[in-house]
Amino acid sequence: MPNVVRALSWAAAMLFIAGMGRASFMDTELSQGLLIVIPALAVLTLRRGCRATCAVKP
Repeated sequence: MPNVVRALSWAAAMLFIAGMGRASFMDTELSQGLLIVIPALAVLTLRRGCRATCAVKP
């Protein structure tokens, strides 16, 4: 899966969590915590995918 698709799915997840927190379907503290953790996970997964595809081949 290309990094663009992964990034869009992470963005959709973040928007969904923000919407759930805003509409009070989820605890506010939980949604704020998830919105701190999820971008860190997104960076780690996007970075791993780039290493595999952007590596210099001998």
